[in-house]
Amino acid sequence: MKKSKRLLSLLLALTMAFSLVGNAAVAAWADDVPQSPETVVSDNGENAPSDPDKNTDPPDNGGTGDANEGGSTGDADADKATTDDASTSGDETPANGDETPAETETVTVPTRKAGYPAETSATVQTGTAYLLSDLQSGKIFEPAEGQKLNYKNYYYQRSTDGGETWGPRADFSEAIFGMTTIQITELTAGTYVYRFYASHDGVNFSEDTWTLTLTVEDTPTLEFSFYVGRDYNYSTTNLYPIIKLYNVEKDADGNEVLGDEIENVFLYSNFTSTLPEGEDEYDPAMGKLVSNYQMFYAKLEAGRYAYRAFAKNTDTGDYDVALGGMTLNLPTDKNVDGGAGGGGSVYLQCVSFYTTSRKTDNTYFAADEYHVRVDCPIMGCSTTMGDAYVKGNYTYYPTMLYAGGNACLYNSYAYPDIGGYIFTQNINQTFQPSYGAATKSLTINTGITLDVTVPSDATFGLYFQWNNFNTTEVAPVCADEDLPYADRWSDNGDGTKTAQYFISKGNGNYTWRLSDDTHVTQAGWLASQSKDSELTFSFAKDAATNRISHDFSKLGTQTSKRDEADLQVNLDPSGYKSFTGTTRVRAYRHWQLINSDAGNIMVEPDFHWNKLTGDATISPVNGGNAGANWADITAGTQDSIITVHYDSVDVDPSNHGTHGGLFPATNPERVGVIVVGGTGVQHGTADAKVKFNMASGATTTRSMDWDYNYDTWFYEASETNPALDFTVTATGRVDVEYAFVTTDNSMTTNISTDFTSVSPDGSGKYVVPLAAFNKSGNGMGGTVIIRMTDETGVSYRLVRVAKVTIHTENVSNPGEPIMPGDQVKLTFDGMYRSVNKISGVFNPTTFKPTYYAGDDKFEGTTGQYQQMDSSAVTVTIPEDVTFTDGAATTEYTFTNGYTFGSMYSAANPFAFLYNMTDAGVGTNFNAVTVTYYLSHYADAVVTVYQKATYTVKLNITDDSGNAVDGVTVTLLGRDGKTVTPNEDGTYTLGYGTYTYTLSKNGYVLTRGSFSLGSADAGKVQDDVLTVKTAVMPVAGAKAWDGTAKAEPAKDESGVYQISTAAELAWFAANGGSASAKLTADIDLAGYDWTPMNKLYGTFDGDGHMVKNLYINSASYPLGIFGYLQSGAKVLDLGVTGNVTGTNKSYAKAGGIVGYMESGSSIENCYSSVNVNSKKHAGGIAGYTASGSTLTNCYASGDITTTSANECYLGGICGSFYSNTNGATLTNCYSIATVTGTSGNASYLGGLTPSTNTANYVGSCFYLENTVTKESSKYGVTGLGTAKTAAEMKAAVEANEHPFKAQMLADMKSWDGVTTTEPAKDADGAYMIGTAAELAWFAQAVNEGQYALNAVLTADIDLENEPWTPIGNNTAATTTGEVMYKGVFNGQGHVVKNLYINNTDNKQGLFSYVGGTIRNLGVTGSITTTGKFVGGIVGYLSSGKVENCYSAVTISAAQNAGGIVGGGHANTTISYCYNAGDVTTSGARVGGIVSCAAVGFTNGPKLDNCCNIGSVRGTSFVGGIASINKASCFGANLCYLNTCITATNYGKGTAKTETELLTLLGAAEGDTLQTALFNKWAGQVTAAADAEVKAVIDAIEAIPQPVALSSKAKIITAEKLYNALTATQKEKVTNADILRAARAELDRLEAEQAAADKAAADAVIAKINAIGEVTLEKETAIKEARAAYDALTTVQKNLVKNDGALTTLEAAEATLKQLKADKEQADAVIGWINGLNDPITLAEEQGVQNIRKRYDSLTDAQKALVTNLNKLEKAEKQLTELKAAIADTESKIDAIGTVELTDACKAKIDAARKAYDALNKEQQAKVSNYETLTDAEAEYQKLADKAAADKAAADAVIAKISAIGKVELTADCKAKIDAAREAYTALSDEQKALVSNLKTLTDAENEYKSLADKAAADKVAANAVIDKINAIGNVTKDSGDAIKDARDAYDKLTDDQKKLVPDEILKKLTDAESTYKDLTAPRPRPSDKTNTKTDGKGVKSQNTGDNSQMTLWLSGVLLSAAALLLLAKKRRQDA
Repeated sequence: MKKSKRLLSLLLALTMAFSLVGNAAVAAWADDVPQSPETVVSDNGENAPSDPDKNTDPPDNGGTGDANEGGSTGDADADKATTDDASTSGDETPANGDETPAETETVTVPTRKAGYPAETSATVQTGTAYLLSDLQSGKIFEPAEGQKLNYKNYYYQRSTDGGETWGPRADFSEAIFGMTTIQITELTAGTYVYRFYASHDGVNFSEDTWTLTLTVEDTPTLEFSFYVGRDYNYSTTNLYPIIKLYNVEKDADGNEVLGDEIENVFLYSNFTSTLPEGEDEYDPAMGKLVSNYQMFYAKLEAGRYAYRAFAKNTDTGDYDVALGGMTLNLPTDKNVDGGAGGGGSVYLQCVSFYTTSRKTDNTYFAADEYHVRVDCPIMGCSTTMGDAYVKGNYTYYPTMLYAGGNACLYNSYAYPDIGGYIFTQNINQTFQPSYGAATKSLTINTGITLDVTVPSDATFGLYFQWNNFNTTEVAPVCADEDLPYADRWSDNGDGTKTAQYFISKGNGNYTWRLSDDTHVTQAGWLASQSKDSELTFSFAKDAATNRISHDFSKLGTQTSKRDEADLQVNLDPSGYKSFTGTTRVRAYRHWQLINSDAGNIMVEPDFHWNKLTGDATISPVNGGNAGANWADITAGTQDSIITVHYDSVDVDPSNHGTHGGLFPATNPERVGVIVVGGTGVQHGTADAKVKFNMASGATTTRSMDWDYNYDTWFYEASETNPALDFTVTATGRVDVEYAFVTTDNSMTTNISTDFTSVSPDGSGKYVVPLAAFNKSGNGMGGTVIIRMTDETGVSYRLVRVAKVTIHTENVSNPGEPIMPGDQVKLTFDGMYRSVNKISGVFNPTTFKPTYYAGDDKFEGTTGQYQQMDSSAVTVTIPEDVTFTDGAATTEYTFTNGYTFGSMYSAANPFAFLYNMTDAGVGTNFNAVTVTYYLSHYADAVVTVYQKATYTVKLNITDDSGNAVDGVTVTLLGRDGKTVTPNEDGTYTLGYGTYTYTLSKNGYVLTRGSFSLGSADAGKVQDDVLTVKTAVMPVAGAKAWDGTAKAEPAKDESGVYQISTAAELAWFAANGGSASAKLTADIDLAGYDWTPMNKLYGTFDGDGHMVKNLYINSASYPLGIFGYLQSGAKVLDLGVTGNVTGTNKSYAKAGGIVGYMESGSSIENCYSSVNVNSKKHAGGIAGYTASGSTLTNCYASGDITTTSANECYLGGICGSFYSNTNGATLTNCYSIATVTGTSGNASYLGGLTPSTNTANYVGSCFYLENTVTKESSKYGVTGLGTAKTAAEMKAAVEANEHPFKAQMLADMKSWDGVTTTEPAKDADGAYMIGTAAELAWFAQAVNEGQYALNAVLTADIDLENEPWTPIGNNTAATTTGEVMYKGVFNGQGHVVKNLYINNTDNKQGLFSYVGGTIRNLGVTGSITTTGKFVGGIVGYLSSGKVENCYSAVTISAAQNAGGIVGGGHANTTISYCYNAGDVTTSGARVGGIVSCAAVGFTNGPKLDNCCNIGSVRGTSFVGGIASINKASCFGANLCYLNTCITATNYGKGTAKTETELLTLLGAAEGDTLQTALFNKWAGQVTAAADAEVKAVIDAIEAIPQPVALSSKAKIITAEKLYNALTATQKEKVTNADILRAARAELDRLEAEQAAADKAAADAVIAKINAIGEVTLEKETAIKEARAAYDALTTVQKNLVKNDGALTTLEAAEATLKQLKADKEQADAVIGWINGLNDPITLAEEQGVQNIRKRYDSLTDAQKALVTNLNKLEKAEKQLTELKAAIADTESKIDAIGTVELTDACKAKIDAARKAYDALNKEQQAKVSNYETLTDAEAEYQKLADKAAADKAAADAVIAKISAIGKVELTADCKAKIDAAREAYTALSDEQKALVSNLKTLTDAENEYKSLADKAAADKVAANAVIDKINAIGNVTKDSGDAIKDARDAYDKLTDDQKKLVPDEILKKLTDAESTYKDLTAPRPRPSDKTNTKTDGKGVKSQNTGDNSQMTLWLSGVLLSAAALLLLAKKRRQDA
């Protein structure tokens, strides 16, 4: 046995020996073969065991979560054990267990890419994102053939136990559009394993997986590589700087300071202190040059460090030239855009900042005149600048920046240190990794002044924002810099004060704030100023004063949708913190008050901090443009409970615009509460675990712990016992207590009197009842403080609680009870989003309220930046919901509700609030996708009713009202499925909307819909509900059946002659290249039409119509024709119908053609087609290329789009993919409506969207107001001329066109806009006969003419255009200024097609009425969410409505009536009839009226009224009125018994249809509605007859015989008679008596008039006798006055009417004036006589005064002045004296700028001469004499300076001349520099005198050329020297290097070769010799070589001599033999 074993051992040993010899031989030859990098095999390659649990080594990426996940190689199958692990909860096992799977269709799935490692490991810091860049960019998985992958195709499972168990499979579908990098962030230290899959369909997943093992540590020790770039002097020193690392510490004030240098921190490149094998020795502290970077390596704990860089001092050799540095958070963030650096790779770049700005003296800023500041908000630091240096004209400040690309932004500032200048800023600068030094230019501006004036008692502040949450107040200008800002204001003495600010020009980062003791604080954004400015800020008279206002109505257009008046405070996520000393706590308002979503310039309101309990000290701090938004809190000895809230603030008060507004104070339930631990209390570690809901197994980027700021526990308002539950983790025994903090609407905050103890229930939960919140504070919630005491001490957790009201809306059937199958919308009042946009931190894009019902998940939506109250969750109630024991209702409950969100942000944004410093936060250009879950929703309970059904019969009629039998009906339910009829043809249908298609030969295929609801119950007759469908029009002759095709005949020219629809269908399918002509009208009968694909020929409609076109298709283009190819024509064709294109990307639809190619044309065509398209749409053509034409074309119909994408729509045609080109239109008209979807980028035009005038030729008109501007992002872009309806009608009538009649028939009688003032009747009432006149009347009333009267002279059609009610007052109250107070008499006419659809109150034809409405009928519809809605009147405040009829369908929120919506108790409604259906979603609805606005039981007095319309509401539903006061109900009030389904509220008699027909006096065959209308019409007639009788009675009352005293009664009768219509007047039987009475009265009045005239004539004669008025006529005038005064009033009027009285009064006035004139003239004569002769200048003022007095006289008075010539002589003398003075001043002014010229000298001498010629009095009056003396002095000064300038210039000329020939010598350079220095020192004037400046510049240029050539030669030579030195030790591999060096040397010029030292050149020649020896041929075993590749890609060689291989094979055979023997021996032993 032993011998055998020894033998076997020997065989094995020999075998191993032979094998080793063979392998060694192969390896020896392989050494000569160049090895590629791919041949490296890792330790766990093919020879490694396939161990799925073995983690592979991570790549060398610094160990810091590199964005590249690759780095380790491993067995490609190593992960299969984990993916097939049966214990994985997320995996599925086959249903048939171990059986052979059933055959299924092969499904292709993605695979992992070849070569990509199956596993990767990485280490990251807690809260740091691990970017899945490789996964997102497609580097890991290969898609199946023909498929693509994006981030939504990737799935993962997460394990926290090393892969033993796995969580459910999750995906990245909630990432935001894939625009940011998907990532993983873990917030708790530990080891996590992620397993990633890929799938194309979310069902079939890749078998290959990729596994990531992520080690997460709070402070991991990581490897860091510092890539240090060159310093700014590299080009001259060829040196790199070194860096030093420092700890970062905080001083006593909490500010960061530089700590101690970290000694011996740098290591070798293997991150050890041992030099790696193969590397040259170097000092790690000095770095190692690798790929142009100086590399420094260190192992550091993650944390905050500072570095400083130092350059080498070439004079001393020391590294003491400071380059600056900064503070970093290590590891740094990765670039999400894939840029280099980040993590453990730290790139540092030397950046020098400088300014090119010059001072006002044109010199540059020096180091002592400015400095540079560079902030890095992302790192929370300012950089340290290095030593300043000068280069050229500029002073530079270097600093060594972290070059992190978009992951690290900088703000840089150049600060002047001298007066008169101000800093400028460059923000959000990025620096990409680069080893080259960089420079950045900054600007220094001269500052501008801003003078601010404010009320004296106000406080004003101006602020500058450096970055987000870092704003400082700007100091007012003051010489005393220590003076407080408040004392730097100047009192103006008028109640205002002024201060001056020195600010930066054109900078928009300034904000302002104004406050006083009375008003709400105002704040705003200061518009950038470009020059010195003055601004005044004050409080307007109506400025807000309620600082605790909770009114949201005065916000800007954007903020009104966003603001929730929420608050967050940054103490701790628990709301509690224990600390010693002082901590700064920051509070924030949400919505954030910013100027724009991108600008983010912010302000804050005034905050208030209150201490409820404890002894902590609170010191408020203004953090920026804010009031006490921060507080420095010093802990006391006791635990303190502190609250904070803010006031309302008026932002941008002059223009609330989009982002401004009067922002309300904190919503009381959102007042912030914190608990600060006292130093005298032992605090512990117990914690309450409050659960925020989230999806089962889901992961979230935020902490799993409840956060006081971000989470809210919502309870539902209707909950009887709402409660908060939680568990507690504690040490030992724990006592748990709670207290409530609530705030009322006056912002008074209280805490419950004491903490209440609570014990756990059986499951370990603590339950806190919340019902007390309903009665405390504002009743909407507050804060629960949980206090826990265990063995470790006391601790707290705070929970925000809010009451929410959950509303349920039946979406499927609005207003109806919710039933199985109904879609229900849940909305929320009182919800908060908690996570708002926060500048630089949060940018939430997705916000989804989420609920579960069983296993079903329902997600809602909230718009970005929208209030949570705008959220909605839409769910469908299952059809199989269970009802217990046949109960009528059941409850369907939605549970586990929460908010899901995602956003762009930093990886762990939720920590920002608690890490904020005074430095604020920077803009985030490095956002990743973050997902999160928030809050705990109350359960939502929906009451579901048993499904109700009707037996429905369809009533189908033609357009003549005749029944149509034998119709094929296709009825679809709301689910889109076909409904099967019952055997008798009826249908069993539930509530909802149904669509149908009706078809029958001979009729137009008809489509329509109807809705069923509870209101239809009253229409059921004999258990059947009859529904009338849309009318089926009778089709034309030979109408199409939808399928038939028949080839038409051709004429002799080969043109198809089409006379039937079947022939047209054939042509569309087959005739594209041919031409055709219609010979008859064609009826397509509404069947689906397939457009003719392409028309190449001519289609001549010959004036015929194609009717009832119908297309609804996702194909494109669409129309009768798809394409018109170049050269194709369509002529004389008309089309009617509907075209809908549903293709989202390419839909092109037109009434006639979809797409017109260039060169195609359409002429004389007409389209009345409704076109709806997703992209291009037009009435005639959808898409038109440039070069296509449309001539003399008409279009009507509706042109719309429902797309959210860019669209091009026009009434005639759409355009190309641009609104600047398309078809050319000639004489085209459109009355089509053109409407784009709200908010989309639509280009709309009345004719076409084109803005190119070349596209419009001739008369191109469209009907005004047919283009919906509001729906277009770009408004109406097209051209053409808008016409009114009347103008358009006239234009059509004047133009010859084959379809003129059709176009005129399409035009509405009213366009909804046109107004025309009507004529008045004899009594001033407006006579209204058109809609335009009625619209004018409405507008006149609404603009303030409240009491106008009117009568209708005809029926009026409002054409269903939106109507603004007459007397429009939409306020919810019953008071208002706009009330119609006139009399409106319809005279039996009807206003038809009234249409109102809005959200307003008081809606009807009239809104708010205090007058009389009578004899009026109205039909139409009103839909509003307001209240007080009636067919005739919205609200009747006073007055009456009588003899009126309404058939208006009404839908309102509440308070609606068929005739009047509501009315006061002092009003009456009589003889009124309603046939319209009235429905409210709320309470109080009546067939005639609802009730009064105040005192709902009261209302108008009613009599003789009838209602047959249905009446529906939730409560207080009356067939007549929702009033229960008996006195309101008079006689004869009845209603149809089926019009209400509930018990009638109020009075009135229910009548059957038969009873009502009888009561109404219906004729045989009359319907109830006809009978009601006829009853009203008869009542109007009866009323008219009563008016006739009143006139007859009035005539009979006239006394006989007639006397003058009868006049009043005659006039009364005439007024009544004139008010009658012509028909009524014919019925007045005694009209002759009235006419006779009028004649007799006229005779009597004539007699009296004659007597009066005689008396008056006598007085008139006296007056006329006065004649011309002089002073002598005074007696005659007085006698005439006495005679006039003696007359009677009538006689006086005759005198007055004759004009004589005016003559008398004029004579009296003239007499009076004559007396005054003489007095005035005498005074002037006296003053003139007092003047001297000659005059002097001293008397000038006296002369002027006399002239003024004379000029003030009237012409008559002037004529009385006899000595005027003396005054004029004095004035002439004065003029001559002054002219001499003026001439002298002019000569002095003419001197101008004093120059050293002869001309200037001549002007000075002339002025002197003129001055000397004046007398002394004149000389004293020369105002600019000093200018003359100054000019004389200045001229002499210039003369002296000119001599000095010439001397200086001559000296420089000499220096330049001395340069001589230019050579590259120091002497020559010195001469050039000396000349330049001398020239530079000259002034500009002196420089101009240097005649040989060009000689100097030429010399400088020549010298520079010589120097540049020498430098270039040196660089070229040095490059060759480097190549030679790089050869090193010569080996066989040195050939390329030697050749490269030789080639480079040979290319040098002779001058350059001289610069290569001989000893260097010798190195090259020696290397060439050595290499030649090494590469000389040597004998080999054989020249024949076979190369093979093993399975690993390693090349091996087999030579022609096989001895070595034979030896190796022998070893293998011996091995095999040995193994066989060994196996045999073991069997024997066994």
